[in-house]
Order: sequence, then structure tokens, then C-alpha cells
Amino acid sequence: MKRFSLKLSAGAVLSVVLLHGLGASARAGEPSTHTIVIEAMKFSPATLKVHPGDVVIFKNSDLVPHTATEKASNAFDSGVLNRNAEWKFVPESSGTIHYKCTLHPGMEGSIIVEAAPAPSPQSPMASP
Repeated sequence: MKRFSLKLSAGAVLSVVLLHGLGASARAGEPSTHTIVIEAMKFSPATLKVHPGDVVIFKNSDLVPHTATEKASNAFDSGVLNRNAEWKFVPESSGTIHYKCTLHPGMEGSIIVEAAPAPSPQSPMASP
């Protein structure tokens, strides 16, 4: 009887681990969570790229209160965020959102909402 041995390249093993072992963050189409930290009188990062449905958390780590308010029409407004307060925002459609702190007009940032990536075809090994 002949023995059968299976040799997998490191890349193949890594692909299987990524597809099956890392949970929701590794699966295509799952929302991601991003944090914008407010500190030293600025939004960091000043520009953030996300996809529709991703969660954006504004966290005020500064000594003074701030807001995160959409500039053009106030389509979103966190209200006053005191120190250590957080506020969540979920963009629903693609485009660029410019926002500011209404308490400190020089503080501005933007969120670039990119169209969701097309789902990749699944290989036979990737099926659940």
C-alpha cells in the first residue's frame, strides 16, 4: 500500500488560517470598527477611509468637550462629548463626509466612505 503525503506551502496554510481562524474581521463583507480619537485639539486620524456599514467611533481623549458634526447640513451630530465620552456613527452610503467640532471651528476632519468591495469568489477550501 502506498503512503499519501500532503504538502502545503506556507501560503496555503496561511490562507486556510485566515479564512477559518480569525473570525469576523477576516471575512469579506463584515463591518469593521474604526476609532477617531479627539486629542490635543484635533481629530486623529484627520482623514479616515471606511466602507458603508462600518462603525466609526469618536472618542474624546482631550481635556475639554468637543463635538463631531457634519459640516454641510449637520446630517450627523454627536452632541457635546465630554472627556472620555464616545459616540458611534455608521455611514450608509459612499462619498466624503466633512465634519468639524462646533465648539472649536478650527478642528476639522473627513471620512471617505468607499463603495463596498465586491465579494471574492470562494475556493472549495473556503466553504464553511
